[in-house]
Amino acid sequence: MEIKKQNIHMNYEKASAMSQITLDDDYNLPDYRPDIVKVLKEKGEIRFDEIQVKEGRIYVKGNLIFHVLYRSDMEEHKLDCLRGQIPFEETISMDGVNELDPVDVTAELEDINIGIINSRKLSVRALVMLKAEMRMRKETELITGVAMEHPLEILQNRHNILELETCKKDNYRLKQEIELPQSKPDVEQILWKSVQLRGVETRLREEKIQLTGEIRLFLLYYAQKEERRLEWLEETIPLNGELACEGCSEEKIYRIQVTPASVEVEVRPDYDGEDRKISLDMTLELDICIWKETETDVVEDVYSLREEMTPAYEEVTMSRLLAKNYAKCRLTDHMNLKKNQENILQICSCEGMAFIDHVEPQADGLKVEGSLNVEILYVTTDDAMPIGTCRETFPFEQLIEVPEMTDDMNYELEAGIEQLSAILLDNTQIEVKAVLNLNLIAFSQENIQKMDEIRITERDMEELQRQPGITGYIVREGDSLWKIAKANHTTISQLMETNDLKSEEIQKGDKLLIVKMVS
Repeated sequence: MEIKKQNIHMNYEKASAMSQITLDDDYNLPDYRPDIVKVLKEKGEIRFDEIQVKEGRIYVKGNLIFHVLYRSDMEEHKLDCLRGQIPFEETISMDGVNELDPVDVTAELEDINIGIINSRKLSVRALVMLKAEMRMRKETELITGVAMEHPLEILQNRHNILELETCKKDNYRLKQEIELPQSKPDVEQILWKSVQLRGVETRLREEKIQLTGEIRLFLLYYAQKEERRLEWLEETIPLNGELACEGCSEEKIYRIQVTPASVEVEVRPDYDGEDRKISLDMTLELDICIWKETETDVVEDVYSLREEMTPAYEEVTMSRLLAKNYAKCRLTDHMNLKKNQENILQICSCEGMAFIDHVEPQADGLKVEGSLNVEILYVTTDDAMPIGTCRETFPFEQLIEVPEMTDDMNYELEAGIEQLSAILLDNTQIEVKAVLNLNLIAFSQENIQKMDEIRITERDMEELQRQPGITGYIVREGDSLWKIAKANHTTISQLMETNDLKSEEIQKGDKLLIVKMVS
């Protein structure tokens, strides 16, 4: 007997776990930093130093790196900045994990708050969500054909098979140098820097991945003049690059998440030796999954008129693509200054982050509720307090259509910012406009009885001879020509010929004449 098989690669989640930790520590200013009067801006990032996988647990060691822009007590140089770090260690319990298992650990900084204890000491509080996930690549064999020297009766059904071809992480590195405009003075000290992605899109090309979008760079700095006045630079850098990826082609299904892995911004001298060149060195991490969808005829049953053939089955779960949807959510709202905040003279920068807070399945899709956190850095009308900030959180809601919604649907949903702008209406009010990207890929799960092997034994000829040669049969609920033919030692074609049937469709109550066949 010759059995034709097709190997299918699948990625399945063996185990996952989450741990929310609170970091709370004090930070003393270095001696060379001036005293703090007011914290203007803060941001942070999580960096891992060590990840160890043990049986049933994962040990994580890392640091919270934080940056602070603050008003100092200096008469002339009223703004200053600092960078600090808080170490942490955490053990994540995860059932089913062993020492050699591949585990992916990610961290999300959900909140950071930096307050003043006194002029030389800060209170740093952060809420960090650690996520650990172990995905195993599993291979299963599907029987697509069976052949013997004599004819066989074979039942095949066509399935849309989604096969995982690529699941990996890769890095794309971008280097860019920007010359300061002639109207901008030389840089002496960078006080604050921000790099954000806007409207990032990925596409598959032949043997490569194409990235497009924008990088928004903002710098607040002291100029190299005698007065050391405050200056800022806002630059939009186009993102248009390619990353080699074996096996890519345009017709395949993919999910690629792009996140900044590291960002370095430095001031370098130009050809004249003046500090007017801004160097950006940025590494983007791409989390890549690529699937191939094929229609495959899978053998579900087989029998012979000569031998007794007994298939053995195993239940497997196959995935099918339900939807790949890129939804856009538009948002327009206002920000108002609080009474204790300085009035706005000019907006310097507008930064934002989009979060998904809740997803609710509905009959026609997924209802997504989220929030957009916006922070504005601006020049004030008060020379004694030259820079101010204001923050606001705007809720949003969007329905993402998903045809053929199912209860067992799996999905991945990512929120990003395509456009974000702030318009000054008056010295206390700002209009914020945003376009958010909500990228969804959804799969349904289908359990099928996969034929695992076929056992062949000699047929009991005495039992066969005891069966009647011709039988009258009334079709019952759930019957099919296949079931009737197999149970009565005949074939579908013989049943159709004997009963003058035009198709294999039969109804409950139909009367059939069955003639036993002996090979």
